[in-house]
Amino acid sequence: MSKIKIISIFLFVSVISFNFLSPSVFSQTQNPAGKVDTFTISLNGSTLSSASGLNITIGLPSGAQLDTGLTFMANGASQLLTDVNVSTGLLTVVWSGAVSDSKVTITGMLKPNSQVDNASIMIIKVEASGGRDITGSVVANVTTLNSLATPTPTPTPEMPTPTPTATPLSDAGLTIITPDSLSLKPRGLNVFKINIVGLNFKSISKCQATSSDDSLIKIKPKIFVLSPARNKKSVLVRLSRSLVSDIIDNGSSEDITVSVSCVNGAGDEKNVTLIPPIGD
Repeated sequence: MSKIKIISIFLFVSVISFNFLSPSVFSQTQNPAGKVDTFTISLNGSTLSSASGLNITIGLPSGAQLDTGLTFMANGASQLLTDVNVSTGLLTVVWSGAVSDSKVTITGMLKPNSQVDNASIMIIKVEASGGRDITGSVVANVTTLNSLATPTPTPTPEMPTPTPTATPLSDAGLTIITPDSLSLKPRGLNVFKINIVGLNFKSISKCQATSSDDSLIKIKPKIFVLSPARNKKSVLVRLSRSLVSDIIDNGSSEDITVSVSCVNGAGDEKNVTLIPPIGD
């Protein structure tokens, strides 16, 4: 009889410990085809309507590493800032406006050399503005996929071979909207925004922004994703102090190039002329 009591107590304590450590409402959707490189966190809860930012701590499978760059999406709110702490698994998003439908979506990436099959990503903790723990107040779902995977084509009856013609790999396109020129400021930060618009995207695609000199021109976020539903992205371009000083000291303008390319073949680049301040 005492042996039965001991086993019963052990099972009771185990159930309590599991319920205490596990997130209250969490689900996972995985894409089994190929190695996972993209994950999307969907949160739903009325507490999100009064928040202006989130800290989300996630757990990754062995060997997987976070890449920098996040994409935030919510009706009624606009992304202000994102950050990824690759060592602790902490994702930070800050937005302006109010989430109108209590739903927030955040998309991130894994580093190319750390992609794993069927990556299981667990949400450990969700904090709202001020460090308020709202893990138990939101419904969370994580979807993982391989953005480079191509669907298996449906077999078709054999037909006569037509005359070969050149066809594009993809009809997806991209447009960068940015000022043609920028008048530099002798003091303070020299930062400008570029808007990126994806055209005819059939599925989610990883994109990367680069410049003509990455050591002097910093772009944030540098890596992001575009999709048919969310085909627009704004990024900030920050000019280094040394580049600005050289242009001002020489008194002559200089052209820089900003480029964006996506894995689905879409891309664009634009030149921006940096002009020394008049009278300085």
